[in-house]
Amino acid sequence: MRPVTSSWERAGFVIATAEEGPEAAGRLAERAAALIDIATEPGSEAAPGEAG
Repeated sequence: MRPVTSSWERAGFVIATAEEGPEAAGRLAERAAALIDIATEPGSEAAPGEAG
């Protein structure tokens, strides 16, 4: 994988809401993000649309 050079290249994001307030929503988002697994496979280092 190439290093991330822009916020537009992020794999995704987690949004959470909670009736208990923003602190509870933050805890829920952290717990949800911890459940995400990202698997990568070897391949070209060129980004889509780049020569490589």
